[in-house]
Amino acid sequence: MYLPAKKLHYEFNHKISPVQSIAPGETLRVETYDSYQRHVKKAPLGGTDTPQGLPLSGPIMVKTCQPGDLLCVDIVDIQCQAVGVTSVYPGSGLCPDMTDIKATLLHHLDNDQIIMPAGFQAPVRPMVGCIGVAPQGKSITSITPGPHGGNLDCPDLGIGTRIYLNAEVSGALLSLGDVHGRQGYGEFCGAAVEVGADVTLRTRVIPKQGGLASWPLLETADEVAVLASAASLEEAARQAVRSMVALVSRDRGASSLDTYVALTQVADVRICQLVNPWYTVGCYLPRRYLSLGNLWE
Repeated sequence: MYLPAKKLHYEFNHKISPVQSIAPGETLRVETYDSYQRHVKKAPLGGTDTPQGLPLSGPIMVKTCQPGDLLCVDIVDIQCQAVGVTSVYPGSGLCPDMTDIKATLLHHLDNDQIIMPAGFQAPVRPMVGCIGVAPQGKSITSITPGPHGGNLDCPDLGIGTRIYLNAEVSGALLSLGDVHGRQGYGEFCGAAVEVGADVTLRTRVIPKQGGLASWPLLETADEVAVLASAASLEEAARQAVRSMVALVSRDRGASSLDTYVALTQVADVRICQLVNPWYTVGCYLPRRYLSLGNLWE
């Protein structure tokens, strides 16, 4: 199945009607726009921005998914367009004194390589910047991350990654967008290689496990992570660590203190992004220390 980006929206909101429905196990290819809504065709003198927020494709209703369930989304494939965009403006990013003008830079994706300014070249490493479900309460703008997912800007949300999200409404109402051709941890200039893309997804519903973690869970071939977001970097890290300690403690039947001490030696805390309304931090653990399947099987 294919979902074209004909009807975009800019918030996670349970009042927005779904444009597509899928059954668990079905594969769906979703067209997404870049964060500048494809308005940039060439590098202008000035910059560009996204006043409405990030354009999202969806919502997608997942059949049989109910509030309190855990929605599992596999990122099967990401096919990027040939040109990516990075736009900065005065005061943007982690070091605002370094962006004293508006500027838009183009990056050419050629033979799995990104040709960037200043002579840089790096492999294409596509990722989904924004993915989440509709909250039961007030709507949440697409630029803000949180327990629902949203604008996590985590470099590990790429091909082969699985993300778990807590369903709050019937059908979950999954939306996504803001694909990046590549991004480092932190996204510190304020923007990545923003690019339009087709994202292929597959979903699974795990009944009555929505309370397993308060935050989105991420699973790659090698690691499991909790992605927490907060208004301060310290609080985002604290929430990610607390949630990971709770998961491992439950899995192993160990005390919180013993688990906390052990994870300090084997887990990593990584900054996903520093530039959105809330910061996002991941607590990462090698998969050999935690099997998520054990928690619901």
